Amino acid sequence: NKGKNYLRLGKYKDAIEALTRAYDLNPRDAEVLRSLGFAYQLSGNPEQGAWYHQTALYFVPDSTDYLIGPVSDAILLDPDLSLTQSARVISACEHRIVQNPEDYATIYRLSRMLQVTGKRIEGTTLLDKLETALRMKLKTEPLNSNAMIYLALTLTRMGKFPEATMWGQKAIGVNAIDPMIYFRLAQMYSLQMYSPQRKKIDEKKKADSVKALKQALRLSYRLDELTNADFYNMYEHGNF
Repeated sequence: NKGKNYLRLGKYKDAIEALTRAYDLNPRDAEVLRSLGFAYQLSGNPEQGAWYHQTALYFVPDSTDYLIGPVSDAILLDPDLSLTQSARVISACEHRIVQNPEDYATIYRLSRMLQVTGKRIEGTTLLDKLETALRMKLKTEPLNSNAMIYLALTLTRMGKFPEATMWGQKAIGVNAIDPMIYFRLAQMYSLQMYSPQRKKIDEKKKADSVKALKQALRLSYRLDELTNADFYNMYEHGNF
């Protein structure tokens, strides 16, 4: 708990020291391993963080869920890890989607993993299918804020920023008390804020991302959301 409080204060060195002591006392504690993974990610050492997350897989109740979540986010921040460790994450995502074809969060994560690991055609094809499925869902459930925000993220990954932003704002209008909507909105703006062509940061998008993230954290402080790989553009900015 001391280590986790240091994390909330941004004191990563102190957090790692306290959590390492906890790890020495009980190296099989999944929460300690998970927290150490987050601490190293936030301190700029994703490879070390990934090691703790991969160790936690042996002790968490649902290894598939953990692979799709923290492990996926950790390895995506390191090009070498994403190439060598992505197969397990992809397999876990595919297994989960077979069980629940409407698990939009997992479909989005799978498409993201495919894009990042050089399988751009497969990733784009999956994003096209996800866009179609989400639009159909919103025709039958026009107030489904979860579908709206994942459509916003999907369109952002496809480069359709104006429409993505419209859906993101609409999701907040429908459900302004769900912290997860604000986390996803912050991730959307984070993805949109950097232009590879112009090699320039859009300061307004960055400010919008910080604003949404602050609101998300007021509602629910989530280390797993702070370490979401969609925030990779934000890591070097002090506001983050």
